[in-house]
Amino acid sequence: MDKVLRRLESMGFEIRKTAKEVLIINPSDPDTGTAVLNPSDGYLSWERTEWSHWGPFENLDDDQEAQLVTDTIAGFLGTVRHLTGSSSQQTPGPAL
Repeated sequence: MDKVLRRLESMGFEIRKTAKEVLIINPSDPDTGTAVLNPSDGYLSWERTEWSHWGPFENLDDDQEAQLVTDTIAGFLGTVRHLTGSSSQQTPGPAL
């Protein structure tokens, strides 16, 4: 792993070591997220916050606009699972 970290550091990436993982960040563009490398098992993940601007919506009381906003939110949040008793029901979001 030292070879990888040295190469990334030479490319300008910021390396932060914690007790359990190594965080790799692009200091010139931190919005691209963080690569997280676990030295104990070699597991690599990429964590980032994604922002998408969807508005503004002017009249959320209008039926058409309310449906558009509802469908948009359900579309990017996906399926909601409702647990009732011993069985589970799913409420699917619409396909966008």
